[in-house]
Amino acid sequence: MLSLASASCFRPTRPLVPVWDTVKMSLSLAASASLLAATCWAVVAVDGVETARYPLSQDLTVTIGTDRYNVLTISRGAAAVTEANCGDRTCVGTGAVSRAGESILCLPHRLSVRIEGGADPAFDAAVR
Repeated sequence: MLSLASASCFRPTRPLVPVWDTVKMSLSLAASASLLAATCWAVVAVDGVETARYPLSQDLTVTIGTDRYNVLTISRGAAAVTEANCGDRTCVGTGAVSRAGESILCLPHRLSVRIEGGADPAFDAAVR
């Protein structure tokens, strides 16, 4: 019969988590953190000159311009021009962009919004 004193002194002879498993878990957590840290940016340019950079990780709405304006909305990791007073409103019809290399153009206002950063895309072109 075991006494309480002998039961409380039980020590396992080997660690509960092997050392190599701990190393593997640490490396996989570090790799996951580096993938999450790769931030995508919406880069706004007017007349070919960069005027602003906004992270896609932050939801916001920005009005670009005054009398000739475009409203840029960043939501859920994607950027879209949601309102504009240009004639054809093609920029609004483009929809949301979220991958590096994608862009939205408003030719009447000479505005471009392009996505930069993040992980390298698995392809070099997208056709819609």
